[in-house]
Amino acid sequence: MTTSPIAFVTGASGFLGRNLIEALQHKGWQIIAMHRANSNIKHLKELGVECRSADMCDATSIAQVMPSQVDAVFHLAANTTFWKEWHDQQWRDNVDGTKSMCEAALGQRAKRFVFVSSTASYGYRDDILREDLEQKGSEAPINYFRSKAAAENEVRAAVARGLQAVIVNPAHIIGPYDQKGWVRIFRQVAEDKLTGIPPGGGAFCYAPFVAEAIISAAERGAVGQNYLLGGPEVSFLELIHEASRVLGKNETRKPLPPFLLRLVGRWNEFIAKFNHQEPELTYEGSLVVCMNIRIGSTKAQDELGYKTQAIEKSVKETIEWMQAQS
Repeated sequence: MTTSPIAFVTGASGFLGRNLIEALQHKGWQIIAMHRANSNIKHLKELGVECRSADMCDATSIAQVMPSQVDAVFHLAANTTFWKEWHDQQWRDNVDGTKSMCEAALGQRAKRFVFVSSTASYGYRDDILREDLEQKGSEAPINYFRSKAAAENEVRAAVARGLQAVIVNPAHIIGPYDQKGWVRIFRQVAEDKLTGIPPGGGAFCYAPFVAEAIISAAERGAVGQNYLLGGPEVSFLELIHEASRVLGKNETRKPLPPFLLRLVGRWNEFIAKFNHQEPELTYEGSLVVCMNIRIGSTKAQDELGYKTQAIEKSVKETIEWMQAQS
């Protein structure tokens, strides 16, 4: 009698985490979700997921809830803020947390470890990303980029000590269960509240396909290797036009100039000094939405079976999920 493989997952309650949980359950995995003590895990329990609380920056705390020789650790939890006031916490979450996860996985002799990083680790650049390019995230003007590059260094250091780890680097992700990402923009379009269109663009991957690639990375990814997960490359103008079309809106505005977005980000952060609330658009956020990320995903397609789909289909399915929640 064969037993189901066991997955130990961080970030299970997040956007991508929910997609991964769904994909793992479909494939018959048993799932243990590690979470912070104050996390909302109601929906995970409703899905039948076993939930265990631990301090992600304490390897001992993690090891106490991680099964010995667990089949795979999926480390998705991340702090994605672009607000400088949270830089220190972001570094603790993304870098110190990843180091602790690796330490615990080594101590518990985890069979596989998949770190979900980001294309951000390759830096603030405009060339076509490939896995063999030098990572320049540590030089980026955005703390999130620097933290993801540093976190990957922690994973590679653990690989040198025997951790069977694989790194996946998704680009922009859209899909079901999104609450704070691109769905937020789609809601603004639906409610005629979008104040402007960013001038950048990028590669868009579909969350369920990213989840499948993450599982494939555990099953057959090469240890110590990166896998870039891209998709259709479109401008934010094209993305918003497509969302407007699906929502029955008529968007005719042109993208805002980059200097104006940077100015707005600076101004918003000045105001935040008084109201102590993270701005809708920060200075670092303005830099991100002025980028044009291009990605080669051939390696992930060949080795992980990674799939992509037309942006029209991804936008339509994401908006249909969003509307179903209303």
